[in-house]
Amino acid sequence: MKYKSIFIDTWGWLALGHRRDNYHQSVKEVYYQ
Repeated sequence: MKYKSIFIDTWGWLALGHRRDNYHQSVKEVYYQ
C-alpha cells in the first residue's frame, strides 16, 4: 500500500489561538481570507 505525504501546519493554529504571538495578526488575516 502506498501512502501520500501530508503536511499539517500546527504553527499557524497556535499563532491564531494566542493573541500575544508575534505572527497572530498575519495568521488571522490569512485565516479570514
